[in-house]
Amino acid sequence: MSQYLKILYSAKKNLEKEVNALKITAENLNDQFTQAVLNINKCEGKIIWTTIGKSAYIAQKW
Repeated sequence: MSQYLKILYSAKKNLEKEVNALKITAENLNDQFTQAVLNINKCEGKIIWTTIGKSAYIAQKW
């Protein structure tokens, strides 16, 4: 298998994993999620969001 095909194969496999993870997340959304969103929207001032890893990088952009 050429390096080109290995890259495509790896990208497709990773995307499939992400799609599956999103499907599972979507299936598990419930009233607790809705309540969390409503509670966050009621907050006044700034909300401090802490996390580590890639999520931390994404949270910093907000």
